[in-house]
Amino acid sequence: MAVACGLAHTLALGERGCSIFACGRGDRGQLGAGTRKHQRTPVPVAGLEGLPDIVMVAAGCYHSAAMTSAG
Repeated sequence: MAVACGLAHTLALGERGCSIFACGRGDRGQLGAGTRKHQRTPVPVAGLEGLPDIVMVAAGCYHSAAMTSAG
């Protein structure tokens, strides 16, 4: 499991590298949950289904990023 912390949001990468969960402020879409709501509990990041294994997550002030095993 990997964790990345942004200004006011957090990302967690699942153990198998196939899912990312996000929580915190989402007013700029940085949670990737399809809404701009704040999330007190982790929610899955939408749109990552079917990607190769995710190996790294990163978070900044108002953005989030993930890198797959394919680069």
